[in-house]
Order: sequence, then structure tokens, then C-alpha cells
Amino acid sequence: MSHTCAAPPTSIQRVWLFLLAIAALAAGSVSGQGPPPGIAVPEGISATVEDIEVDVVRGFSVEVPLSGYSPTNKRLEYSIFEGTGPEHGTLGEIVKAADGKGARVRYSCPADSVALADEFKYRARPVAEGSRPSSAATVRIRIVEPSPVLQIPEALDFGRVPIRTSAVRDLPVRNVGTGTFVAELRPPAPFSVRAADARLEVPPGEVRVVKLVFEPGESVEQKRGEWVVQAGVPEGTVKLGGRGFAPFVPVTSTLGFAADPQTHRRVARLGVRNPGAEAVAIDLRGPDRVELSAARLELEAGGDGEVRMEIPAADVESLQGTLTMVADGHRVEVELKAEPAPGRVVVTRPENGRTLRFEGDYGGTMTQVLALTNRGGQGAFVSARVNPPFRLLEGDSGREVQPGATVTYTIELLPDRAGGFAEQLRLSGVDELTELELEALVSLPPGVEPPPMRVYVPSREEGGATIPVPVDWLAIGRAEKPRQISYSIPVVRAAFLESLGSDRVAFRWDHPDGKQREYVLETEIHRVDEKSGLPYPYWIELGPSYAKVTSDAKGGRAEVSQLSPGGKYNFRVVTADGGRFSTPGPRLTVMTPAKEGLLRWLRWWMVGPAVLVVGLVAMWRQRRRDFMG
Repeated sequence: MSHTCAAPPTSIQRVWLFLLAIAALAAGSVSGQGPPPGIAVPEGISATVEDIEVDVVRGFSVEVPLSGYSPTNKRLEYSIFEGTGPEHGTLGEIVKAADGKGARVRYSCPADSVALADEFKYRARPVAEGSRPSSAATVRIRIVEPSPVLQIPEALDFGRVPIRTSAVRDLPVRNVGTGTFVAELRPPAPFSVRAADARLEVPPGEVRVVKLVFEPGESVEQKRGEWVVQAGVPEGTVKLGGRGFAPFVPVTSTLGFAADPQTHRRVARLGVRNPGAEAVAIDLRGPDRVELSAARLELEAGGDGEVRMEIPAADVESLQGTLTMVADGHRVEVELKAEPAPGRVVVTRPENGRTLRFEGDYGGTMTQVLALTNRGGQGAFVSARVNPPFRLLEGDSGREVQPGATVTYTIELLPDRAGGFAEQLRLSGVDELTELELEALVSLPPGVEPPPMRVYVPSREEGGATIPVPVDWLAIGRAEKPRQISYSIPVVRAAFLESLGSDRVAFRWDHPDGKQREYVLETEIHRVDEKSGLPYPYWIELGPSYAKVTSDAKGGRAEVSQLSPGGKYNFRVVTADGGRFSTPGPRLTVMTPAKEGLLRWLRWWMVGPAVLVVGLVAMWRQRRRDFMG
């Protein structure tokens, strides 16, 4: 039997086969595809597997890739060596790759584990008859602590925010890390967070919204800040910005009311400033009980304005409310406070508020009632005083008048003679009135004939001399034409003498409330009663033939003519407003000079020297005669 043997390869063929084997081994170790086609590999060769290192976060799991190489280019089956771990974690089922060359297994690390590392071993075996498993490879696992990684917006701008207010913006905070983020939030001023958001906790994979607040305060400058929410993280810092603006600024946040003594209204004035570079229109709204000077206040750029508020005189209760001011989204509330209106006592009886008249027969008793009513919101103290023969039945002691209440005084007259009587009832605590005229006419006893009526003013000379006045001075007597008195019309408190002559006088006065008004001039005369024959004082209005009353922007002026020299005249001014009149002002007493006095002094200065000259001449002539005789 013969055997045919193949010729051994030549040296060149041996070199090529060696190089092809090395290339096939290199290609299989990298790609796991085995040697190139055409290269024969003997059966029974095992696979090769590699050591692996992976990281896993404590409490999480990780996919571990298993890879190996088979020279036969066969599919590989992977397995875990029993008894080689892992010691601290757990492994899932091995999942083969689609190409059959690789596989993966999930390693889970318990959250309560305290280990820093773990490991296990695996091997692979080609899926072929007669194959054998590879040697073991080690998977080393490093256990790392979980760490949060935040993602927040790069910038957050609040824009323009009205001063004295605040604005709120949402800041989303996302945790893309593996650990829970927990921190106390402290943004840079003037930015802040609400108290409920001061502590932030964001679990992994979740989003929390932080309410960020910007308060510009009184500043209108641009405010910027950089807030590092999580250090060392590229997206853990946000740039903050905002600017305050003030379309208007009230000078105060709380405003009180003050009573106006002329109008009896309670008044408040609020100054408003526009610090901006543009004009602004402010809408105003106050309590229903408050009257505003305007519903809208317009301010020029950099300008100032004023809001005037009034509480009507009839409203005497206390007030607590709010003035709301709105412009360009800027809303400011000013607190308004008003105490009850001060006590304001007025005369409600007699109705004309000026004179109480008594009429009756001699020997009887006459009474009149004075009524005082408090129309204010607080209590007031009043008192009354009178001289004999009048007297107060309640006495002169003061009395307190509560708001809305009325007190009365009874004035009694016990005349000791017939004729006319005139006195003043002096009042204290009554609004715009310090005295009330008391006039009485007591009839003459039967059997006495009265003299004819006369009208006169007293002389400046003592002794009861009188000076008649023209009858047509009785232009408007109070008895002939009663006046409608209004306590809201201001009273002239003082008049000033301008010029004085023997037959004329002029004086002036200021407008009591600064506004130009019309006026009436009254004078006091003495009339003789037709029945009793006795005189009594009487106030009448002077007609235009004798008194020229004018009014201009500066004040009022009166010029009275056709007076008698040496007379004593009383005048007073009454403010007129249509058909209504104020209570009278204080009396101005004027004494006209007498012409005779001046002439008397001139005669003494002229006659005296003449008599002296005549006497000296006579003496000189007598001595001359004696010398020549």
C-alpha cells in the first residue's frame, strides 16, 4: 500500500500563512468577526473574553456589555461564573446581542449599600460542536455616590417694575443628575424668594418651579445679579435683572383732614411728583364721602401736582378710607383718615340769628328763648352772658352741647321804666358770632303823650347832645325788610380807617376768604319811639346817596358823606351773597371833628397878637404925650 503525501509548503508559503494568521487574529480580537474568509482554523479552539470596568451610582443600575472573540467566527454563549460575585449587587438575565457575538447584563446596586466596589467573572463559549469555554474575564464595578446636576435658564429678566411694588417670575429648576438636590435659596438682593420656596428639593429627573421676587424699592436704576444655584455645574447659574420705575410718587402714604373754618368742610391736600422723563395721567378714586378736585391728575415730566379732597360740611362723622392712584400699571394707595368734624354751634333761634326783640307793657315780664344747635361731629362748650335789666334764667354758667343736640337759654326782661332798651347778649363757643342784639320796646304808662318821632346820632360832646340825621338814611331797616342770614358766608372781622373829615369818612377792609365779594354798610342810629317817647338804638343800612360801597380784587371800601361835624358814628360791614347775608362784623366807631374848634383856635392866634399890638401902641402914645406935655 502506498501513501501519497503532499509536498511540504515552501518557505515563501510559510511566511504568507503566518502573516495571514496574525491578521486574522488581530481582526477577530477587535471586531469579534473571526478570521477572514479562506483561512482555515482548526476546530476545538476556545473563545477569548476581555476584562471590563464600569461605574454605577449607588442605588441605581447599569448595563454591563459582555464581549468576546471566537476564531471560528461562531456565535458565543456567555455565562457568569458561579461563586465569583457580585457580592454587593445583583445581576439580571444575560441578553444576547442580535448578531450573536455580544451580550449585556444589568447590574443593580442597592441604595443602602456601603461598598465602594464590586466585581464578578464571566466567560464565553462558541456555539459549535467540540468547542470549549474561554478562560474567565473580570468585570470590575466602581460604586459612586449619586450627584444632582441642575439645568436652569441662563437669564431671567423682570423688565420694568413700578417702585414700591414687587414682581414675581417663575424660575424652572430641572435635575438631570442622579442625586436629589437640596438647598436653602438665597438670591442676591434686591431679588428674593417667597418664604414657601426658601428650601428647594428636586429629586432626580424632576422639575421644580421657584417663585422669584424682585422689589426695586424706591430705586429707578437697573439692578443686576448673578445667582449661583449649584456651583460647579455649567447650567447651575442664572443671571438676574430688573429696573424700577415710578410714573408718580405721592409725598406721603397716610393723609389726614383739617377743618376749614370758613366753609366748615374738612380738607386734605396730597402732593404728587412725577420723577420720570415722560408725562403721566393718574386716575384717582376715593371714598364716596370724599369729593375730589378731579378724577384724573396729569403731570408733566419732572412736574408736581396736587390732589384736593373735601368732606362736605354736612358730613360730620369720622372717616377712614383709601385714595387709589393708578397710572401705567402702577397702583398706589394712600390711607385717608379724618376725625369727626369739630363742634360747630350755631344760633337756630331767633331765625335771623342776629336780634332778639322784646315787646310789652311797662310793669310786666317779657321773655325770649335763644336756641343753640351743635351741627358738628364733636361736643362743644358754650356760654352766654347778659347785662341788666336782662337776665338769664339758666344763669351764666357754660353748657356742653353734644353733636346734633340743641340747648336753650331763656332771657328775661324786667323793665324799670318805659321806653327802648338795647343790650348785647355775649356768647362764647358759638360759630362766627360773639354777641347777639337784644332790643326791647316797653310801652309808656297810660296818660302820657309821646313827643313826635325823631332820628339822630349821639354827639361827641358829653351831656346828651344829639345830632339829627336825614330821614332817608332808613333805606333798609331790619324791621322793614328782614334779611336771610347764612352762616356759611364769611364775616368781615376788621375794617381800617382811611380818611376822616368833619363831614365824611372812608375806610377799607380785606376780603375775609380772599375772594372778591359784595358788601353792605350799616350804621347805628337812635330812634325815638312814638308810643313811649324814649330813644333806643337801631341799626340800618345806608343808602347809596350817602354811602358809596365798592369792591375790587384787593378788598372792600366804603366812603360815607354828608355827616355832621362833631358826631359819633358806629359802622359795621355785612357780607352779601345774592339774597343772603352774613352776620355783622365788629363795629367801627368814628368821631367826626368839629369845624368850630379849628376856627376858635385860629381866632385866638389872630386876635391875641392884635390886642397886644394895640395895647403897646396905646402905651407908646400915652408916654409920648406925657413927655411932650
